[in-house]
Amino acid sequence: MASLEDGPEETEYKEVTLADIVKVLHRRKLVLGTVFLVVLLAGVGVTALTTPMYESKASIIPLAHQDIIKNWLDSRNAAELVTDDLGEPLVRALFPDRWDAERRAWDGNEPSREDAGRALKESVTVAARTTGVRGETERYLEVTVTLSDPLLARDVAAAYIESLQVLRPNLENITRQDAFDRYYDGSNEQEAQNRAEVTAKQMDYWLMLDRASTPQDPVSPNVTLNIALAVVLGLVLGVFTVFFTEWLSNYRAQNRSLDLPEGRAKKVSVAEGDDPVSGQAKRKYG
Repeated sequence: MASLEDGPEETEYKEVTLADIVKVLHRRKLVLGTVFLVVLLAGVGVTALTTPMYESKASIIPLAHQDIIKNWLDSRNAAELVTDDLGEPLVRALFPDRWDAERRAWDGNEPSREDAGRALKESVTVAARTTGVRGETERYLEVTVTLSDPLLARDVAAAYIESLQVLRPNLENITRQDAFDRYYDGSNEQEAQNRAEVTAKQMDYWLMLDRASTPQDPVSPNVTLNIALAVVLGLVLGVFTVFFTEWLSNYRAQNRSLDLPEGRAKKVSVAEGDDPVSGQAKRKYG
């Protein structure tokens, strides 16, 4: 802390101790408590006003053509097919701001099939992962659906897996062609076609690993995490505000102490009848 002394101006610094910090915090406890409480209430309010979101997952093990299966699940075509299957309840959940529940009608035009597909695709993620199945490491595909309605989240995840049936004819055609190339030796075309057909029809292209289930608890907002963050942020901002207020108070007090002697001298000079500018001359000739 800087101090003023008689004679040459010098600057002295006082080491700040933990006791000094505690004294400041105690002296400004009202400021600290107010800031902390405001931030905490803001965190609680934001958490309470945030719409809960639920997450449902379904996973399969692709046994053949994994890239084709993953690309289908991750496509907008699959999303549009699912919205067609689940119909208006899903579309309402995807566009809550455009659905008037009192009038039971859309505000403006009803969302198109393409709009619904794009909106659903933003709520669905498809990821390739690995797991230990049948004694060895297997790659699997996991479909994760996040919606405000837990039942819809479950139904969408299940519908995504079910939509793979649309893809099956294409997978069979690819398998049929690959099998024919293996079986054909240049002279057994009919036999090769028959064997390829049986192979394509009997092949399992995916294996169900985990079926979609109804989520019980929302994944967001995370109440515990939000409150913990609000407490930490409230303390940090509170302490910062306390020390800023303390610094500002000291700064103003220092400026007042520097201006005080000059002000008092002027008042004394005027009170004695001296000229405020040259009071000595007035006493000499008065």
